Amino acid sequence: MPLALDEEIWLPINSGYTDSIMVVGAPQAPAIAKKPAAAVDLPAETPAMCDNLDLTAWFMDGAAKELTAVR
Repeated sequence: MPLALDEEIWLPINSGYTDSIMVVGAPQAPAIAKKPAAAVDLPAETPAMCDNLDLTAWFMDGAAKELTAVR
């Protein structure tokens, strides 16, 4: 959410993958994203700092696919 929240909010959902989803405010999102990012061993070529959707474009538009083909 593009606003600050005092704490995360858990919402129940009906899905085959999970039964709840966590919503956080924009200031909390980077800290939460660092946990899974630290667990995933991405190649050095992965953009470290990006503008809006640049990382998504890197994966979807071919640069990541080309890197995978080379390796």
